[in-house]
Formats: sequence, structure tokens, C-alpha cells
Amino acid sequence: YAGYILYSKHKFDRIIILGCHTFGLQNPSDSKLMASYLNKLGVTKSIITVCDRGINTVYQVEQAKEVLSDKKGLIYAVTLECHKKRTELLLQAYGISPKIFTVEELFLSNKEGGKPVELVAFLRRFIGSKIERSLKRETLLLILLQLIDRKGYLQKILTKTRGIRYFDIDIPSTTT
Repeated sequence: YAGYILYSKHKFDRIIILGCHTFGLQNPSDSKLMASYLNKLGVTKSIITVCDRGINTVYQVEQAKEVLSDKKGLIYAVTLECHKKRTELLLQAYGISPKIFTVEELFLSNKEGGKPVELVAFLRRFIGSKIERSLKRETLLLILLQLIDRKGYLQKILTKTRGIRYFDIDIPSTTT
């Protein structure tokens, strides 16, 4: 929904949704679920590009680089607040310099439009929670790792070794 808020203000000609099979290969990828949600909110399918091959953020950024190779002009990105700095560093390492918004700031800035009650409740569940503290700790660790491994090569190796989602942060539900 945060991406929809941004789209409503800027009417992009192209939306790229990065994700993977967070909930297992037998289920639709989270990026396909997000694309479907955007479409239900009125965003035309023809402008949505779904990238769901990544198994962590590094792979997703590599895939974004491929998709954006022909893109000129301003690029926007949406991420969670606790993930913002790392996302920014990783995108910059791959030569992508977007204007980054967080889900939280987009929700707060959307004064004129309503917010889906279930999504607001979902986000509020994690404010100050053990999961949020865990995400922040893991993010700090990954930012430190980013300083010596700008493009995330070690992270890719660790993810392959330890399995999907074990060395990357994502939406809170994947950490429970």
C-alpha cells in the first residue's frame, strides 16, 4: 500500500516489484502478491514488472540493475525504515541512486487518503516488539558487513549456505 501511495502522487510509467518466495516455492512470490494488490487498487498490470528470482536483497538489487539498465530519470524505492540505510548502500553499490521512501513515512504522509486498517494494525503490532528489535540488530550487522562487502557477495554465499531468508531481513512475518 505504501507503494500505491507513492504511485498515486507521481503516476509512474513503470513499477518494479522486487521479491522472492518468502513463504516457500509452493506459494506465490511476495512480489507477485504485491503486484496483484497494486492491480486491485487500480494500477494497470502493463506498467508492473515483477522480479521474484532473488533469494535475498542482494539478488533482488542485482535483478533490479538488469531491469533498470535502460531506465533514465528519477527512480523511487520503498522499504521498511529499519532497512533503509542498508538498501541505500546496496543500491548505490550497484549504481542505482533512487529517492528512498519508507513504508512508515508514506503511511504517515498520507493524510488525504485512507489507510487499510489491517495494514496499519499489522505495522503497529511490531512497533517496539521483539521482532522489530531483532530486525534493527540484524540490519546493523548487515550495514557493517556492507562496509567491507559493498555488493553483498559474502551475503550471497551465506544465504546459499544457510538457506533462503536466513541472512537477510525482510517483512516482519518472515522472522517469526
